[in-house]
Amino acid sequence: MEELGVTRARQGVPIEAVLGAIHVAERAIWARAREMGRAEGVSAERLLDARELYDDWADAVRGRLISAHRATKTPADPRAGSRDAAILRRLLQGGSAAALAVAEAGLPADDGLWVLVARPGFDERALREQPPVVCTIVDDLFVGVLSRAPSVPATAGLAGPAAPDEMAPVRRLALAALITAESTGRTGVVHIADVAWQAALTARADLAAALLDRHRHAWANLGPNAEPVAHAVLAWLESDRDVTVAGGRLFVHPNTVRNRVRRFTEVTGIDPAGTFGAVNAWWLCRTWLREAT
Repeated sequence: MEELGVTRARQGVPIEAVLGAIHVAERAIWARAREMGRAEGVSAERLLDARELYDDWADAVRGRLISAHRATKTPADPRAGSRDAAILRRLLQGGSAAALAVAEAGLPADDGLWVLVARPGFDERALREQPPVVCTIVDDLFVGVLSRAPSVPATAGLAGPAAPDEMAPVRRLALAALITAESTGRTGVVHIADVAWQAALTARADLAAALLDRHRHAWANLGPNAEPVAHAVLAWLESDRDVTVAGGRLFVHPNTVRNRVRRFTEVTGIDPAGTFGAVNAWWLCRTWLREAT
């Protein structure tokens, strides 16, 4: 089996094609074996036991094939990008395809895998300096799967760790972290757990619309001061209610921040000093400003 992997790798045959051909052959072999077993009166329980043994053997064979194929591939392989894309797509399929993709990529999955999502143009060099990693552009996004949490300066969303067959939902969480980081001005690698409530809020456009409709008159009453008030409330909340820090972010006096926060409370009836009021205030001001642009 190792010789087959080496031969196909040297011939430039992608490992996906080799595994696909083997899968077809496996199905044909097992179908024939099942027919023969039934014809000979073999019980369903014995057939199930045989199938489990067969699957264990097939998994071991595929693992040896992948290892041999990967060891033969050179780092300068011009198809490296397409190979990574193929591996990532199989990872996102879940199931046995994900387990095989992990083995092919050489990712140790015992402690779980991490998924990083960023925009195209992300400088992947820093990421590749923290191997093992498989990364490339998938569906117009830069996606990377790693065996540990990465440290890179560019803005990216991160989720995990999780089992290989959970990569699809983990990728969605990483994308939610990226979108939230971009909307809140965060930089660097942002884990979804660090922005969980912001991500949950921004994902519910229907509830945001209801909140917006409820306070539409408040926006109108604020008139030309509506946007400055919304910016002041956001800066104050995102600065842990520190008027001095918020004023520095907005280049205004701390008293201006206090007055604008007070004005917001008067026209909306929302008290941003309270825990739940702060969440509603943050969400409303974000929605206001998004609608205003």
